[in-house]
Amino acid sequence: MTIVTGYKAKKPDGTIVDLGSLFQNITTTTSSSVKTTVTTNYDVSGVDLNNYFYSISYGTSIGYTIGYTTLVSGKYTDLSKIFAADGSLNTLTSTSGMLSVHSKLDKIAENFIMPTSYNYFNFYIYGAGGDGGTPNPNGGNMGGAGSGAFIKALNIPYKSNNIIITSISYFISANAQGDTYVTIYYSDNSSIELVAGVGSSNRSNTFTSGASGGTYSFKNKTTNNFYSSNYITGVNGAQGGGADRSSFGGTSNGHTSSGSAGNQYGPGGQVTGGIDSTYVSNTINAPDYTYTITSQGGGTNKTPSGFGAGGAATSQNYKGNASAYRAGTQGVIVYYLSK
Repeated sequence: MTIVTGYKAKKPDGTIVDLGSLFQNITTTTSSSVKTTVTTNYDVSGVDLNNYFYSISYGTSIGYTIGYTTLVSGKYTDLSKIFAADGSLNTLTSTSGMLSVHSKLDKIAENFIMPTSYNYFNFYIYGAGGDGGTPNPNGGNMGGAGSGAFIKALNIPYKSNNIIITSISYFISANAQGDTYVTIYYSDNSSIELVAGVGSSNRSNTFTSGASGGTYSFKNKTTNNFYSSNYITGVNGAQGGGADRSSFGGTSNGHTSSGSAGNQYGPGGQVTGGIDSTYVSNTINAPDYTYTITSQGGGTNKTPSGFGAGGAATSQNYKGNASAYRAGTQGVIVYYLSK
């Protein structure tokens, strides 16, 4: 039931609405347990508005100023910063997940509250691998593609004082097509950005060194650093296998695998038995599920597979499937909640 307060506000689209249609009504619990401690001096039938609407501590802001202010700690504050937006109290239903649909900006959650007893988010982010190139068919060696970067962020709080997460967006890169990242937005307009960079591709058939791995980065813009950057760790992607080194094989950063170097004979060059890149596997233990992330860079006998793997420098028409050996693999994101 929507409470009609008699106070009107204008929405961003110009629509004039009653305040009762903007804020989440108290309907299922006693007002004393959820109302804001702020007296607004706006009342309905002699009862202050704070007895009718949920505190923003239990939901998210409507996202725009409505023009009605009240005095909070000596400062006039818009009511939209005090009450939770209507419809904002949906409980997050998933306690973990692996996100792998690439090339689409999407959201993990928006306008939500956490399941009972859960307080933190944790993220493991793997960048995409680069693409391998085509060596000169007349001779000459060519380096392999780099692997994606890795970044991990633990214990990201859903709530700090009266500041809560309003939405979490993400983007997963396909092979060689940009960075994979997560951005967490808070109700005070602060944010945390986590980036796992894409591995570099090797396009020049005169470049014998392996292409560089992706770069990890983050921006902690939380107010007064209420989230500590000490909980964020990462490692740059592995450099592609180099034809200027003793081994053509790709390497690993412990999370993703780079592609092998090659020449006119194929990935790994003319070596008996061939040369393949380092295979790597990570296990992530979420409260409700165990996730396994693998990465295999391209080589003489292996096409890139798993996540964040670099492609091999592959000669034309190699095994009738050269493009499969060159193509790096996409990024991936694993998240879970914790208490």
